[in-house]
Amino acid sequence: MDKEEICRLLPVEPPEGLVDWTIETCGKEELGGEFCVFSCEQKPIGPTFSEIMEHNSLASRRKAWGAVCHCSACSDEFVTQKEPGMSAIRLVVGEDEWHYTLDIGETVDPYMDIQVQREGDTFPCPLCGSVVELIHAKHLRGGRTKQIMVISVQNVAKYTALIYWLVYRVIDEYGLSCYGAIPADAFVLTETGATVRFTKIKRAGYCYTGETPLTEWKVASRNQDTIDQKYHDWRSINNKKVGADVYRVFPDLEGTTGEKTALAEYLEAGGYRPVEYLKWWRRRPNIENLCRQGQASLVASIVRTAWRYSSTIDSEAAKYIDLSMRKPHEMLHMSKQDFRYLRQSGAQLTTDSIRQWREYRQTIGKLSLAEFTTYSKAFGPSAMNAALGLMRVYGDADLDKIARYMEKSKLKLNEVGILLDTRDCMRKLYNRPLTSEELWPKHLHETHDRVTRMWAAENERKHREELLYGFQKVIDQYGHLEWTDGELSVILPKSNAELVREGQVLRHCVGGYGNAHVQGRSMIFFIRHYRRPERPYYTLAINMTGRPAESQLHGYGNERHGDHKQYTHKIPKKVRDFCDRWENEVLLAWYAEQQKCKEEKTA
Repeated sequence: MDKEEICRLLPVEPPEGLVDWTIETCGKEELGGEFCVFSCEQKPIGPTFSEIMEHNSLASRRKAWGAVCHCSACSDEFVTQKEPGMSAIRLVVGEDEWHYTLDIGETVDPYMDIQVQREGDTFPCPLCGSVVELIHAKHLRGGRTKQIMVISVQNVAKYTALIYWLVYRVIDEYGLSCYGAIPADAFVLTETGATVRFTKIKRAGYCYTGETPLTEWKVASRNQDTIDQKYHDWRSINNKKVGADVYRVFPDLEGTTGEKTALAEYLEAGGYRPVEYLKWWRRRPNIENLCRQGQASLVASIVRTAWRYSSTIDSEAAKYIDLSMRKPHEMLHMSKQDFRYLRQSGAQLTTDSIRQWREYRQTIGKLSLAEFTTYSKAFGPSAMNAALGLMRVYGDADLDKIARYMEKSKLKLNEVGILLDTRDCMRKLYNRPLTSEELWPKHLHETHDRVTRMWAAENERKHREELLYGFQKVIDQYGHLEWTDGELSVILPKSNAELVREGQVLRHCVGGYGNAHVQGRSMIFFIRHYRRPERPYYTLAINMTGRPAESQLHGYGNERHGDHKQYTHKIPKKVRDFCDRWENEVLLAWYAEQQKCKEEKTA
């Protein structure tokens, strides 16, 4: 392979239709929608009728602020009134629900339906009706660039290449959009099945700059797939994102290095990360046979699952296919008859469907793939998983019986999960084997609602008992930390109801801290007046993981008051000083004593 020759042959212009395809398929989500860019300008106001009659020559010299708007959808301009004191414009909504502009200086009729559109709002353009987002021109002085990575499969001489394109859209301060694509990387498949990476763009640190392409292609120093490398995109997290889409137009690979890879079949089946697929194909060339025989979707789902859970492709594939075999039916541990049905029906296996079929086949030895596929189409994926649960726990492996029961109950076949949920609730409630009537209730929906309510009530009762025991245990263990100076007191809550009441009265969120309190992670102490211990005053939270430390001290509304908590107030100095004294003299002294005892025990 002559790498210098490949550098000269690699394309610098995108394939015909790639940019248009990107705009049509993922343009609105990835490259942004349409915009209305406005700027504030002073426009002359025409004289009124009375000024014309009075021949007032100064009338025509008056000016008022207006908003000059440019629509990126129709590339046209309109002028309307600016909302005083705000980065917003005014539009009129007519009886036909169309948006109209307001002339500069025009008196606003109180009967007009005036809409104020602020920056960031979306509304129909008064000229073309396209939905546009309002942006101030001053925020587009440097323009906005949105990008998406797109991978195209191309033939370069006798080599198959995966070209990574940065498809961009630049929006300027005049509302004009410019689309294009620049090459970023290329992975070329050699005669030996290896991939060699070439690059066409400068990088700054860990990401693409996306703005300074190199004058020519060059061989990259690293051969790692760059699909996870961050590149610039306005409005993404930290203005950078990862990932790529695949341009679903493939050339004829016959006579190229990609001829025997089944790359096109893999990508047509929704395959992702084509570079990883080619590296896997080089190690396991027999996966080509699966893709050629109509099971590319299974291969694609294996690659996707391995990437999602950060496992190796071989270890993930071993769960579903036998990589030591070459014939497709042997790789799937399937009879020739079953595989012939698979080919003729055009059914596509996935990791979920093949797992479900094997589990059923182990229980029902005579279940053919054709029968399983018929049931799978009728039930659906989630209902088949529920039916598997019925088989594992309750031994109901007869799918036909389950289907007849659902039809008799006038329920859809994809609602099998209701039957499994009902049985699980009854088994937990009764703590015994279920009878036949309980396994197949006559009125499934009513039974399901009844037992789930009973199970929820039982859970709530157990939770209350556990909390009650936990609060008492905290009091027994930390009750000696309660303290008073004669004016204020520190006391422990005695139940979760007290915590809830504290949060309701003081209008803060301590009512949800019950579990953390009884587990000793974040303990709650009430700060009360000594003579009014029943009256909520302030709430103190102490982080007890390690050395005790105050995490929160709050009173009414977390120190905010008013109808809408629009005002703030400070914690009184006497409360702050009292809490500091208690923490230093009682809490930390107790902790130091505990640490001393631990050291003596270990000595």
